[in-house]
Amino acid sequence: MVNPTLLNGAIYLIGTGEVAKAALYKLIKLFPKQPITVVASNRTGGLDLLAENIANDLAATHIAFKQIDVFNNTSALNELIGATAGSEPQVIFNLGSPYLDMKLMHVALETNCHYVDTACYEELDTKGFSYKEQLSLAPEFKKRGLKAILGAGGSPGITNLLARFHDTYRTCNSVKIFDYNGGSQDKYPWATNFAAEDNLKELDNPAKFLRDGEWVEVPAFSERFHITDPLKIDDTSEVGFNTIYHEEQETINMVFPHIQNIYSYMSFGEDYIKYFKLFRDLGLMGVNPVSDGQGGEIIPIRFLASLMPHPRDVAPLVTGPAGMRVETIGTDNSNLVSVWRMLHENCFSDTKTGAVAWSTGVPACLFMDAMLKYDGTGVFVPENLPNLNFDLFEELSALYGLEVENYNTDGAKVSL
Repeated sequence: MVNPTLLNGAIYLIGTGEVAKAALYKLIKLFPKQPITVVASNRTGGLDLLAENIANDLAATHIAFKQIDVFNNTSALNELIGATAGSEPQVIFNLGSPYLDMKLMHVALETNCHYVDTACYEELDTKGFSYKEQLSLAPEFKKRGLKAILGAGGSPGITNLLARFHDTYRTCNSVKIFDYNGGSQDKYPWATNFAAEDNLKELDNPAKFLRDGEWVEVPAFSERFHITDPLKIDDTSEVGFNTIYHEEQETINMVFPHIQNIYSYMSFGEDYIKYFKLFRDLGLMGVNPVSDGQGGEIIPIRFLASLMPHPRDVAPLVTGPAGMRVETIGTDNSNLVSVWRMLHENCFSDTKTGAVAWSTGVPACLFMDAMLKYDGTGVFVPENLPNLNFDLFEELSALYGLEVENYNTDGAKVSL
């Protein structure tokens, strides 16, 4: 039986995009009495639309919606939390921009809130990321009796958690993470599957991987290979993957320094890569201001992102499989494979979002739930949240609707 509330205090959910929508729908369905305040840090339109969706689809009347420019005015968020918080610690549930991570962690410390996010901190108008600044706040969270979990979505999130389970099962020497999107739609010739600017920046970064204990860096989209029978997720005959650098590679290396090889791959169609390279060659991936030719300036990547269809317009159209696979080789040369499957249409039916948003927002709820079940304090990543063992993960997966299966070298299912 699901508890009527997730925690005694309120949740302050930051963001109104598709990831925030997926999490909000899931929380309302599972915890219909949980007090939640949705805070929009960008345009009012997104807040109004989400409020309308919640009222029409779920008939939820207890959700509060507030418009605050969090990036430029964190004091207003402090005041909101101070005015509405009870005696129990609240949760700042950051499903907005990774540019807000550090600001919101400081707000959490100032307002006696726990903290959850799904993506590593980035500075505005730069490329690249690292958890170092966020993790440096661990002593402050511990001193105040608070806890935070970082990168707690799907990838990063579930993928690095599965790598942890693999290493607990037997010591790993190699980790390979595959992010697969086999869905398709007929309306838009080229579209990103989450916030366009974040997506474009991430993919334009150089690809990095750990090989034999040394980091190797190669240009973006320079390594491509094809897989048949792709990952036990889809029956498509052949899928193309590219080497990328992703957040979980940093934290897996941090928590498990004995792992000598860490790779991350993402699937892309040939058309996607063709368009991406064209935009990059035209200079549209730039993060520095350039002249617009009429006396003003634009930031190329932001201009390009503004031309892309919004993920909420793409989500209802996409059908087909998506999923992730974590494959490890142990120091004993044994193979373990975990496969997480989903269908775009099923995700949309559940939360009115596509699989990419669903696979970030819903796991974020799972990680928040696991964090709140832990009595200790500090700042964690999925690899080192102490209480999140495989038994608790299976229990929460059943509650939140994740479908993960694990296989050994012989292809037999195993429990980690």
